Order: sequence, then structure tokens, then C-alpha cells
Amino acid sequence: MDAYFATIPTHFVYIYQMIKQNKITECDLYYTDVTKDAGTICENARETGLFRNVYLLPNISIEYPITARRCIDISLKKFPVMKLLKDKKYDSVYYNVDGWLYNSIIYNGLKKSGHPFKNIFVENGLNPYITSYDTKEWYLRLFINLNGMTCMDGRFIDERYVFEPDMIGVRQSGVIKKIDKIDVEDSFVRDNLNRTFRYNKETDSFRGKDVIIIEQAPRKEPIDMVTLWRRVGSCLDGSRVIIKSHPRQADSELRKLGYDVYDRYTIPWEVSVMNENVNDKTMICIFSTACVNPKVMFDQEPRVIMLYKLIGRDYSFFGEGMLGFVDKVRKSYRDPSRFFIPESWEEFEDYCRTHLT
Repeated sequence: MDAYFATIPTHFVYIYQMIKQNKITECDLYYTDVTKDAGTICENARETGLFRNVYLLPNISIEYPITARRCIDISLKKFPVMKLLKDKKYDSVYYNVDGWLYNSIIYNGLKKSGHPFKNIFVENGLNPYITSYDTKEWYLRLFINLNGMTCMDGRFIDERYVFEPDMIGVRQSGVIKKIDKIDVEDSFVRDNLNRTFRYNKETDSFRGKDVIIIEQAPRKEPIDMVTLWRRVGSCLDGSRVIIKSHPRQADSELRKLGYDVYDRYTIPWEVSVMNENVNDKTMICIFSTACVNPKVMFDQEPRVIMLYKLIGRDYSFFGEGMLGFVDKVRKSYRDPSRFFIPESWEEFEDYCRTHLT
């Protein structure tokens, strides 16, 4: 009997691939109430019949900026979670989360049963490639210890699954194993994703839209999004463009610019990748993992334009690790010219004239 812990909609892509790859036949799913429609997503996942039980956990994920109020909130919410887990006996526990605090709550809850279990980490976006799980802020370990828990750090990881082991640029604990590339024609993964997110091929496709703007996730750094996307729009045929908002946004900030907006924003972009020929699409973003995942997860190569060098301020806050990983993905394209990072607006405009007209 196994357990799988996940926190965001995209994690379901990994869940179904791991169930298939590792031939998991008995599994409980624990999903965290972080995004809109989390309860509905859990109900839909239950209907797939792949899980013995499906549990919706309260939000025990640390969020930045870290505040005293948030720390107190998690300290209280951990008690019902650990109570739920204390008598559970699993052989393997899959974590799609890289946070010490979240994982420590799960680990400490499960170990109360006294039943030995294997800790298996599964790729969570760019994190395993660019950020070592072994070292984090000292005060996070202190907070965990003060809450009477053992810090679930790298010592406790048995295995770690990623799509591209050769792209890992930092030390990671655990035996590194490869996730098989997902076949977009794989009916098992695709059909279970479609059922989980109630994806309708008739109403949810990007038919007639071949330029997709991936809206930036909320960031603490100030970026004048409206001005930037207005200038981008001046280079594009607006009838061909649609906005894919970030799942954590209540609404698109770009709707007021006249763009069409894909309203079912909680559906992960990766679900669309499995239902459409994205190799015929152009994805434009400032900096988003949604633009690298088609290649990393599916070996699909949509045209990608990343605009982080045009935000009008120093972009080093994205971090050398993230920038380096994106460059590795660009170089892995069979035709690297389809993955474009303009140095100036003039380069962007020239590229659009050449490839998007």
C-alpha cells in the first residue's frame, strides 16, 4: 500500500505517470487545499478509481513572505493532519513537494504508526534541478524542531524521480531515477487527467489560437506587466492570441488589454499538451516552467519565446540556476532556434516578423 502527497494541479500529471510507470495498484491520495476548486479536483480524482482513498488536507504549505501569522496557522493546522496520518501504514510514500515544513508534518505524522516506509520524491517543477533539498534556511529547521518534529531533510530521502537526471545542477540526496517521457498519445495518463479536470476537447481546446501567452505567476518583484504585454501585442495578430492565466490567479490582469482569456485557468497547461498538437503553437512568457515542460516531460517542441530580458530591470532575481536550466532545455531542442530569448525589443520584433506573420 502506497501514499501520494501533492499540492497543485500540475502534480496530477506526475501522479498518473508514476502510477503507470511503477505499476502502483493500491494508493491513497492526499491533496492540499492550495488552489481554487481543490475539493472538486479531489472528487474528480476519486472517480478515476485509481485511489483507495482521496483526502483533502488543509493548506500546510509555507508561503512567502513568511509571516508570524502564517507560522501560527500552520502550527495549528498540523494537528488534524498528523492525527489523520498516525495510524496509516504505507510501504512507499511519494512526495511531490520540496518544502521541509510540509514534508516534516507528513513524515512525522506517518512515523507514529511505527511501520517502516520508503520516502520517494518526485519532480516538482524546476526545484530538483536547481535547488538542493539538503540545505535550507536555518530558521526553518528551528521552527520545525520547536514544533516538536524531526526535520524531514535529505537524510530521509530514499529515491528521487526526475525526467532529466543529467540536467540536475545541484547535490540531491536519494537514488536518482528517471521518469519516462510521457507519450501524448498515452490514453491512460490523458484520460485520467481529462477526467480529473473535466477537460472537454470541444470547449477547452485552443483551436484557432496558435499564439499562447503564459501569464506570469504572482511575484514579489515589481514588473510592469501591462506595459510589457501591450508592447508584445503590438507585434502580434490579436485574433491568433489567447491568454493562459496562472492557476493561482483569480483573473487575468491582461483581460483589459483586449486579449481572449482561457477562463478555466486551474487546468494545468500540461493537460492541454496531451490533448493538442503543441508543436504547432507558439508560447510566449516572461519566465514560466509551463514553457519548458512540453520538452522536459513530453519531448514536444512548441516554439517558445521568453521575455525575461525585456522586463526593464535587472532579471538576476530569477537566479542563475533557473536561467541555466532554461538554457539547457533550449540546447536540447532539435531546432534550438525555436526556443528564443530576445536580448532587445528590436530582436523580438524581428523574430515575430519572421516567424509569426
